[in-house]
Parts: sequence; C-alpha cells; structure tokens
Amino acid sequence: MKKIFFLTLLTFSISAHAGIFELGASANYRHESYDENNFITSNSHTISLAYYFMEMSAIELSYTTGLVTQTTLAPLQEKETIYTRTEISGLDFILSFAGRRAVFQPYIKAGGAYVKKEKFFETASVGTLSLNGGEGLVPSAGIGFKIRLTQSLLLKLGADAWNNPIDKQSNQWDYVGKVGLSWYL
Repeated sequence: MKKIFFLTLLTFSISAHAGIFELGASANYRHESYDENNFITSNSHTISLAYYFMEMSAIELSYTTGLVTQTTLAPLQEKETIYTRTEISGLDFILSFAGRRAVFQPYIKAGGAYVKKEKFFETASVGTLSLNGGEGLVPSAGIGFKIRLTQSLLLKLGADAWNNPIDKQSNQWDYVGKVGLSWYL
C-alpha cells in the first residue's frame, strides 16, 4: 500500500511540474592590455534550450561560439596576431537546488560537448596561416545560479568547463564565466 501511494504521489508530482522550457542567452567579453601594442580580446555568445522534465531536473542543449584575438608587437618586429575560433555544441543534465518559483536558484550541470577549435596566425608579410586546431567529443560541467527578476525572466550567472580537444593526452580544461538572461516558456 505504501508503495502504491508513493508511486502515485511521484507520478502526479512529476506531471504537475513537467513540460517547462527555458530559453537562455549569454555573452562574455574580455579585453586585457599589456601596452598599446600587446593585448588580448575574447568574446563568446551562447544560446541554450532546457527542458525541465521535473521541477528541478532538466536536459539542456546549448551552442556557443567564441573568438580570442592575441596581438603582439615587439621592438623591431612586425605585428603578429593569433586568432582562436571555438564552437561548442553541448548536451547537459541540470540539477537545480531550488524550484523555479524561488528567487535564488543555484544549479550544477554535467554532460558532454562537441568542441571544434581553429587557430590562425597572421602577419603583414606572411598573411594568414592555419595552425593546429582540433575537434572532438569531450566531457563538460558547470555551476551557477539564476535570480528571478519576474515570473518568467531570470538573470543567469555561471561558469562552464570542458576538456580541451586539441591535446587529449594533457587533460587540459578550458572554462568561461557567463552572464545572461533566461526565460521560462
């Protein structure tokens, strides 16, 4: 009897909270100068769609594109620029530690991503050359929190990490901090 009651309660609680979608968009920008001739800029943009199949559990699809530009100019040398372009398609399980009606909603996520990295080297005398790039399926993880601004609009802050596909032997991880908005649909 207890098992039937528990299964009934579980079934109705899942269906009462299932079927919520969350659409998210976030961006990241950074500029770091050493002097006027030597600097690094980076930016990335992410769009995501999560499906909450339970009140605090979701599956999220995401797509991120990013570009890092590193420019150097040493005395008596020409300007050199290295571009690193990254595309990430991810699938993660999200576990939230608060319901969607809570003002503060911390979460963790884990899954996998397909990462593609391309690198280019550019100078005025040589032109643009392709450098080592890489792509592959890698593990990914993240942590963050959302702050509810309205019934359906949330401010989302977090950090994501993924294994670098270029050198699989070294077990290097890349990571990014993100700020964005998300909407419950």
